[in-house]
This record gives sequence, C-alpha cells and structure tokens, in this order.
Amino acid sequence: MDAPSKAARTSRTIAAPDPGGTREATGAPRISVIMANYCGRDHLADAIESVLAQTLTDFELIVVDDRSPDDSVSVIQRYAERDPRVRLIALQENLGPAGARNRGFDVATGDWIAIVDNDDLIHPSRLAFLLDAALADQADIVADDLLIFNDRSPGITTMLPEAADAPFWVDAAGFIRSNVIYAPRPSLGFCKPMIRRQALGALRYDETLRIGEDADLLLRLVVAGRTFRIYPELLYFYRKHSASISHRFSEDDSRRLIDVEQRLMREHAKLGADVVAAHRERLASLERAAAFAMLVAGLKARSPAAVLGAVRAAPAALWLLRLPLKAALKRRLGAWKRPPALQTEQPGILVLSRQRIAGATNGSSAYLISIARFLRQRGYRVSYLSPSPTTFGRWPFLRVVDETRSAFDAFVVRGSVRVGSYLLVRDPKVWLRACLSVAEDLLLRVGIVARRRIASAPYAVSQPLTRQDCLFLARQGRQGNDAMLLDYAFLASARPYVLRPDARSLIVMHDLFSSRVARFDKASAQDSVALLDADQEYALLAQSDGVVAIQSAEAEAVRAQLPDQPVILAPMAVSVVAEPAPGQDGTLLFVGSNTAPNVIGMQWFLASVWPTIRARHPTATLQIAGSVARSLSSLPEGATCLGVVPDLAPLYREAGVVISPLTVGSGLKIKLIEAMGFGKAIVATSTTVEGVETLVEGAVVVADEAATFAVAVCDLLTATARRTHLAREALAVARSSFAAEACYGPLLPALFPNRETTRPGLSAETTGGLTG
Repeated sequence: MDAPSKAARTSRTIAAPDPGGTREATGAPRISVIMANYCGRDHLADAIESVLAQTLTDFELIVVDDRSPDDSVSVIQRYAERDPRVRLIALQENLGPAGARNRGFDVATGDWIAIVDNDDLIHPSRLAFLLDAALADQADIVADDLLIFNDRSPGITTMLPEAADAPFWVDAAGFIRSNVIYAPRPSLGFCKPMIRRQALGALRYDETLRIGEDADLLLRLVVAGRTFRIYPELLYFYRKHSASISHRFSEDDSRRLIDVEQRLMREHAKLGADVVAAHRERLASLERAAAFAMLVAGLKARSPAAVLGAVRAAPAALWLLRLPLKAALKRRLGAWKRPPALQTEQPGILVLSRQRIAGATNGSSAYLISIARFLRQRGYRVSYLSPSPTTFGRWPFLRVVDETRSAFDAFVVRGSVRVGSYLLVRDPKVWLRACLSVAEDLLLRVGIVARRRIASAPYAVSQPLTRQDCLFLARQGRQGNDAMLLDYAFLASARPYVLRPDARSLIVMHDLFSSRVARFDKASAQDSVALLDADQEYALLAQSDGVVAIQSAEAEAVRAQLPDQPVILAPMAVSVVAEPAPGQDGTLLFVGSNTAPNVIGMQWFLASVWPTIRARHPTATLQIAGSVARSLSSLPEGATCLGVVPDLAPLYREAGVVISPLTVGSGLKIKLIEAMGFGKAIVATSTTVEGVETLVEGAVVVADEAATFAVAVCDLLTATARRTHLAREALAVARSSFAAEACYGPLLPALFPNRETTRPGLSAETTGGLTG
C-alpha cells in the first residue's frame, strides 16, 4: 500500500530502549516536533502528552492548527500556557496536511525536525533513541517501525515484518518499490521521519497532494543524496480510525498520484534503470488502484457501466477484490477465535509483571499477591500479565497455586500454554536447558564436575523488552483494563505498549534499587539483582502516574527527587493471629528466599553469632526455611535447612525467637512484618527495620554487632514471659499499622481518582486525574 498520510484534516509503539535518565539541554542538537491538526479533538490531548512525556526534554512542539472548526485551538492553547515548549500556529485558511506541516517547518528552530500526527502516540524514549541513532550512524533521515492499532479492534500490525531485527539504509529504488500499492512488502512511506534540518533545506511537502505527501517528500530527499536509515524499534504508535485519510484512497487521489509519479519517472531517468523500473512498478500499481477505486464505486452505486469501465481500464483491478473479501473473512474468523469481550461493570486492573509468582514464596511475590488480593476483594478484576517467557526462570513450568488464584482473575505469561493448574513453556529449548541444568546439579552433588558451566537464568525483572514482548502487550493488554500496576520500575517502558493512555499506572517500587549499590559495596558483597543508578531509576519512576513505596524512608527519598510525582506509602499488609505465640524455649527460626541480602545475612549469623549462642545454650536449634537453603552449605551443629515449606504457620507457632540478621538490602523486609503478624518475639538488625524504626520500637529487639545480637537472642531463648511481652507488642503493631485497608486503601484514589481531570485539554466530564 502507498504511504497515504493520515492527515491533519480530521487527520484523520523491539525492544523499546529503556532510558538512561532524563536528558537535559547540554548543547546537544535540539528537536522541533511538528504536529499538524485538523479537527483532532478526540485524540489531540493524548498525542500532545505523549510528546511532552519524552525522556529527552530539550525540544519544541509546534502544533499547527489547520483552521479546525472544533475547539482544538483551545486544547492546544491550554497546553501552551502550561508548558513553554508547546507553540501554537493557528492558520487563517485551511491548507491541508502538507501545507500545515510546511508552515511548521518554516518556524521550526531545532536542528532536527520530527513528524508526529495529531491522533498518534509515541514512546517516551522515541526522540532520544532516534537522535542518538542518527548521530551514531551519521544519517540525515531516521525513522522507526510503526505499531499500527485501531481503537475499535484488537488487531495489531507493524510496518516492517514482525521478525525484523536490524536497521537498514534506504535507497531511492528500494523506497519507490516499498510504496507500490497493495504489494506484500513493507510500505516505508508510512513512516514518520526525523529529518536533519540542514538536510531538509528548502525542500517542502507538495501541497497539491492530499495523501502520499510523506512518501513524496522522503523520496525527493533521498534522490537529493540524503541518507535515510530505518530502525526496527517499535516506538511510534500509529492509530487507525474511521476519520483517517489513509482509509479513503479515492480515484481522484490515485489520478493525482499518477501524475506525480509520471513526472518523477521523467525527472529520475538519469538515476539509472533500476530507479526507472521501480517507478514503472509503482505507476502500474497506482493505475490498478485507480481502476479498483472506480470498480468499488461502481459496485456501491450498482452501476454496470462504471464497473465495466474500471475492468477495461485495468483488468487486474478485479483481482484486488480479494483484499476486502479476505479482510472481511479475517474479521469474521478473528471474532470467532477471540474470546468474547468482557461484559462486566467491574473496573479492571492490569498487573504487568515479570516475577515468577508461584505463591507467596518470597517477599516481593508475597507483596504483589497481597495487593492484588486486596484490590480483588474490593470488587476489581485483577489480571496478571507477563510479556516475557523469561518469567519462568530456569524451570519450564509454573504452577498456579490457590494463593495465586485467590489474587488474580487471570494469569497469563507469554510463550506458555495452560494445562490444568500449570503453565508450560512452549519453547523446547527451554525444556532442554532445564534438563541439562538438573543433570549438572546432580553431577556437582556427586563430585563428577567441579563447577557450574550452565549459566543461571537472567534476572527476569530487569530484562529489556523484546520486540515480541511489545507486540504481546499491545495485543493482550488493552481489553477490560482501566488502570495498571507496573511491578518494579523496569517495566516503565512497557506501559505505552498497552495502548491505553487514559489508564492510570502506578509503579510498585518494592526497593529503591539505586540505594543498594553503595550498601553492597560497603559490605564487599555482590547483589543478586540488576544494578541501576539513581538517575536511571528516578527517570523510570517519573514515567508513571505515581509510585508505590513499601516503606517511609524510600518514599521520602522519591519525594525529594521527584517533587511533582505522587508517592503512595503502602507497606506490606499481613494477616494477624488471634493471640501472641511465645513458642518453645531454645528454638530459633529464619525464613527467607535465595536472594543476596538473605544469603549474606545468614552467612554472617552462622559464622559470627551462632557459635556464641550455642556456647551459652548447647541445645538451641535453628531452623532455616525458604529457598535461601540452596546457598547455604556445611551448616554448623544445631542448624537445619528445611527448604521451601508450603505452610509456615506451624514453624512460626513453635519458634521461640524469629531472627532477621540482614546486613545489606533495601525496601521493607517482608518477613519482619510477617513474623509480627504471627505474634513473635523478633531479634533483627537496623537494616531489617529500616523505614519502620519508629513503628517497631519496643516491639522488636534491634542489634547490629555480632556480640549484642547473640546476647539479645540468648536473653530470650528461655525467657517465656519476655518473649510473650514482645510478641504481644509486635502483634499490636501488625494490627494497627499493617492491616490491609491501612496499607492499600490509598491505592484506590490514585488508580481511580474521585476528583476529575488534570489534563488541560480535556474537561472534567471526559477524564480523571491525580494531581501531584
């Protein structure tokens, strides 16, 4: 198909690169974004906001209103009053999309000019990516792939083939052939370019063209010797709708394009046979398209003469009737295959995550399940969606346990199939790798091999999004979802692919990752999660409508760095037992997953604290529950690793003292709150109680040195009355400060605010908003 512009008269997002921080003006090239508008009221605010949300901040947005009869100008004016980067050019006569963009070119001050349509969206990292790519490759024109969507249809397509994975240069002949009408190859004339202003020079859009003006300008630039490079990143979200000009390819449009093509073929004869042959191919396709337009018009008018005239002009036009028939058949089959649309008045909340959630087996999973269960109990539909098969980790299957089912109405992971209560990976390579890994574990255990050669599975939470991840989100994330929770800051770049700019999103932070680096360095230890510096983390957190912090110290840190960003403090909620549980004398319990803070803490405790305890209480026992056991070997006498335990309640009831000897880490320590909910006497470090120090004062014994930690434990091991007092105080704190309503209640007005509107372009009747 040709590159017909979706134009400004009713003018009518790979891996998306994660930003390395918000880019400020530092003398780098500046960008002018040109947006032509005609009657764009329905989508204009979303288009403008997607530009203003760019991680690269040094740009101007020139919105050229093509004398719209609706109130578009007032929408643009309100944005211009709020943000000095927005400039309104209000034309006194209607010039069409080409003319409107040309007027934008004439006033642009940037070194680069980027085209964005008034009904489309762009990814927050788009301008930064294209500028970096253009400078690195020394290109005059750059463009990305289009993620093409329709508000009324779940179907998603792309400009380039879905398997595209490498950038490429575009020459004149290749570009002409790509714009052959109804050809099976990508139509590069659809792309929305960013052009070096110096390379543009005096060239402008052909204002006589109603459609195809984008392709025409790009071809003239390429013929003039400008270098043009296209990248497969899905960063431009191209909206199709009933008012799009690209949907109305008329006979008149075809005739005008034929005249232009004939002229260009004459002018380009000197460029060689290949270019001329490409022009002939495109010209023939335009003539077929013109005849096809006549044929369709004749069929609609029930005019045999018009139909015969079209067939005589181009018999091949008859063959083109297969296209609408094929499209109609595809729609019907698609409707048959697709599950029925959700018929419910319940608001939907989409949880985007890449955690391997097999129940509350670790702190982060327990926290997410706890939030989801609360929201579901309050009457919301809650769906878990993972866009990446890396969620499975080293195992090719995942059991959806009752604890998970109680929290989510739907649980979907890309690349898997549901069999009973299990999700199974489709990729056989993952199964093979898992089998080899199990075999290697056995060989290590019996001493046949000395070290592991199969690398561990990547830390899925922080992996960059792939092109297929992005397409999966676009196809699966829209239906029935009215708000989003992004599990960890790393998924900030995933939000735009859900194609719901109206849906509020909150990032569930879990930990302030950037604060962990210095702490692990100080302890001369290596973290088990991804490294993220402060600039990167705050840039990601800024891309949502709010941040959910699990403890107060980290909430305050985010507020200090992002004063305009709403921060919701939502500590982990826990269920509480009826009575305190002092447990049995001489028994200790530690519960933790196989993460670096737990491993380092237990290694310190076993080496530096446990010998002193055993010296004073030779019969004392320590039980270690959870996957942390995988990293602990050669346990001292009295210590036992239980591994993952399906029900922790009996262990908590029997334990006399629960320990949390963490020396590094961040976030709220979930197992601390869990132990308080079970009504236990607890000895912990100041790292463990960080962020809740004031709350737990008098309810938790805090000790940081090995000697004082050992003394605190020893003093409680046989002191039932003292343990009962601490357990009662801990239980009281859990009831008052960590009940579900107290912890998660503030999420609801943030996701579904009662007070409406913050967007200056929309009235209170059309949108909701949360002010910073």
